[in-house]
Amino acid sequence: MTTISKPLFLATGLLVATCAPAQIGLVNGITVDVEQELSTGLAASHGDSFGVVHAIAAEKYFVSTARAVPTGDHLLVQLSEDGEFEAAFPVPAVTSASRNGLYDLTYDEEANVIYGGTDYAAARELFAFDVATLQFDASKSIPIPAGVPGLAARALTYLEDGNGGQGSFWIGDGYEDAAEISVTGTLLRTVPAIHPDAQAACYDHDEGLVWWFGPGGTPQPNQGVVGSAMDSTTGLATGAQVLGDDSIPGTPAGGVVRGAHFFEEEDLDHDDFFLLVLTDADSDHFYEMAGRFHVEEGCSGGTISYDGGAAFVGNPDLRFRLENSTAETAHLAMNIFEVITGVPMPSPPFDPGCLLHVGLPGIFVFPGVAVVDGEAEQQVPLALGLQGLKGLPLFVQWIEIDLSSSTPLSLSDEGEIMIHTSCSISP
Repeated sequence: MTTISKPLFLATGLLVATCAPAQIGLVNGITVDVEQELSTGLAASHGDSFGVVHAIAAEKYFVSTARAVPTGDHLLVQLSEDGEFEAAFPVPAVTSASRNGLYDLTYDEEANVIYGGTDYAAARELFAFDVATLQFDASKSIPIPAGVPGLAARALTYLEDGNGGQGSFWIGDGYEDAAEISVTGTLLRTVPAIHPDAQAACYDHDEGLVWWFGPGGTPQPNQGVVGSAMDSTTGLATGAQVLGDDSIPGTPAGGVVRGAHFFEEEDLDHDDFFLLVLTDADSDHFYEMAGRFHVEEGCSGGTISYDGGAAFVGNPDLRFRLENSTAETAHLAMNIFEVITGVPMPSPPFDPGCLLHVGLPGIFVFPGVAVVDGEAEQQVPLALGLQGLKGLPLFVQWIEIDLSSSTPLSLSDEGEIMIHTSCSISP
């Protein structure tokens, strides 16, 4: 079953505080009970689904699922844009030696090809499914070199700009080191895993972030869907995390992640960025949640980011960072609502074209911190006593000060994050 609801807006243009549509981690109202759809469409029980992608060119979802009976086929299943079962395609026969078939899926949007791997005991290969012809194409499959650690291509994502623009894949398996390979199957490098139990991966091209998903790896207890961000250039953790939707019934709450895909959709006057997550819960589901922290550009060149884990009540380590700044000092501005179009700031004292997106009524501005080598940091501890903040957004933007300039004030880009909860959007 697909449930779809829409965000609310105030007539003033301010977002409703509890469920604005842009904060990273906020479920956007699209949830599909994959297990139910497959049971209905295939007239058989398929309770072990793994990878998921949203094939933008075809406006379809695809899910990999294990065979329903011991002698059946593992399948790649096509669902409509509304999450309804449409078709199923047997995966290559060699995967029959695997209990689960294909694991995490990834999507080359330009080539319109889906890739998925299996247990290495069955095949060290990324199998290619051509979305245009709806067929697996062996000529496009990619060998997985022996140097890739682990027992399976369990977590997988494609980087269109990887390997110097030639494209590459990141592969992970549980707690093993992560590996990057070329599109011809050459091992490029391995790096220590940044997630303790990687089950899925996806890539945010513009931000240069590989998101590794798995259970655990966060101070928030009993989390089966935890995404940890890795800088695709350095292979190091950025410190940013996102937690999944705990409202789906399962153990732990929300189930355990089995697939992930980052994708972008064009809206009327902007682009939306989503993390698509498939979870093994009481009944397998996939859902979409907001996938981008950066949402509005600034006027200073300074960039905002966060680290210290996910935003949840009880996390004392959440920090917002300023980078690439030419200022001497900076103040973090924060509120639970924003002005989407921005409030024009006077010039001088602000640089020309500065827009403050953090809402003015009730705005909180932290004391100034020194900017050293272009960087500054503000800790925003979310104490356990702040239970009333669950489900609320935080909108943050740096006010930068350079007293040597004729326009001493400027503003960084804006970040938006949700304080983790099971947040559904009312229609």
